[in-house]
Amino acid sequence: MTTKRTMVAGREAWERFGDGLLAVGLFVLGLAAYTQTLAPSVVALFDDSLEFPLVSFRLGIAHPTGYPLYTLLGKLFTLAFPNDVAWAVNLLSAVAGALTVALVFLVIRQLAKRRLPALLGAIALGVSPVFWSQSVVAEVYTLNGAFIAAMLLVALRWARRPLVPVQPFSLLLVPPGEVRASLLDGEGG
Repeated sequence: MTTKRTMVAGREAWERFGDGLLAVGLFVLGLAAYTQTLAPSVVALFDDSLEFPLVSFRLGIAHPTGYPLYTLLGKLFTLAFPNDVAWAVNLLSAVAGALTVALVFLVIRQLAKRRLPALLGAIALGVSPVFWSQSVVAEVYTLNGAFIAAMLLVALRWARRPLVPVQPFSLLLVPPGEVRASLLDGEGG
């Protein structure tokens, strides 16, 4: 009897936390794989892999559009690893690539309703030659992919379970003195 309860509890825990555990596992495995093949320094002269470490270290402005978020995150990585600026910014791309793989798993899981297709799709993205090549050098594409996957995940979750129905400009209909009270009471919609 106790064994059956344990099995039921284990199955419930897997159903509840399995997706998160698999996403974390994909992130860790992806990061481990990318760091093993991470470019140790600048890959090529007159390329973004030279420009982004320099711009991140000096907090300069890269070529248009400037990539301000990548630059600021790159600066954080250069502060964390000050001995090798190029490697630190390359590591940022590896972290963003691993995060993208984990988020793509969660997006496909929302669409497919099963874990195996989501796992295979995320792994296929992670080991694809083009994605891998961008995950081991200083480039903005993996960070962009992480944002796209995160926005898709948020949109899919919101489509299944909307947070609160909102009427556009509904706060304009409330007299100015009551705006704060209605927001505090949760009656903003």
